[in-house]
Amino acid sequence: EKVNAELANFREMNKEIERIKGRHGSLEKLGRKIQTAKGTLGQKEKKRDKLRGMLKDDRNAYAKIQQDTRDTNQDIRDQGSLLENLSQKSAGLDGTIDNLRRQAREKLGVDQAGLDEYRMMKLDFLIDKRKEKEREKEALEKKDIQKELTELEKQKSQLRTRIAEINRDIGQLNEPQLITVRDPLVPPDRLGRPIWIECYVPKNSVDDDNLIRGCVRLVNKTNYEQQGNIVSPMPDRVGESRMQIQAPASDFQTFLREQQKLQDKHHLYFVVRTSAKAFRVFREARQLAWTAGWRVSWYPLDAEKTTIPIGPAPRVLRRR
Repeated sequence: EKVNAELANFREMNKEIERIKGRHGSLEKLGRKIQTAKGTLGQKEKKRDKLRGMLKDDRNAYAKIQQDTRDTNQDIRDQGSLLENLSQKSAGLDGTIDNLRRQAREKLGVDQAGLDEYRMMKLDFLIDKRKEKEREKEALEKKDIQKELTELEKQKSQLRTRIAEINRDIGQLNEPQLITVRDPLVPPDRLGRPIWIECYVPKNSVDDDNLIRGCVRLVNKTNYEQQGNIVSPMPDRVGESRMQIQAPASDFQTFLREQQKLQDKHHLYFVVRTSAKAFRVFREARQLAWTAGWRVSWYPLDAEKTTIPIGPAPRVLRRR
């Protein structure tokens, strides 16, 4: 009996050792996932630092263009002042010529009238020629200045576009990483069929403070028009804002409650537009879905695309 008791204790110790080994293996897997996430985060931070350096260079170039524009404007003002002085001198010269003509007629008398008229006509011709050349020179100078200003405006517009693209890229780098400990991965065959939901920022809602913070819209026949595997949102169906989905009586939370019978064979598939506000409203909607017991996956979609493909689901970034 003593030997049997010792053998039983030995078997219990072996089982305990196996359980400890199993927990140790899980901790090692979790550690490898954390290391992978840290490596991905390091790469993202390097890319962000590189983009920030490029943004700094572009801002310096933009400041230089602004300084060049100010210098060009000053040159234009100086040219205008010079042209005004030339016009005043030309007016004074015309008066002097008229006085000389009058004095010449008085001195030469009637007998010299024909010769005087010939000389005056020749003088008028030379003066007109000189004025014409001055006008042509002035027109050429203005044309060159206008061409330089047009080129500077074009460069400024291109630089603004580049700065906006860099700022958008930096904003996207601050979005959540693909792998986190809080969101364990689930095999795709256990997710079930997708129920599509769009998270986006309406473009025609500038005057509505709630809508510009992001909206959630169910992809169904009420909100979208379908052609094959492509759906297009209806313009007058904007969905619900971040504030509205927090209400228990909202369409989104009502859908989560009434369709709980579909949870075994379906999951919520969020199409998230590439915008910081769209990601923010997605996180809040996802938390409500988790609380209601739904499995969730999501995929980013360019904010400029006007349609959504609802064929085979793209690569899933997060699942639960």
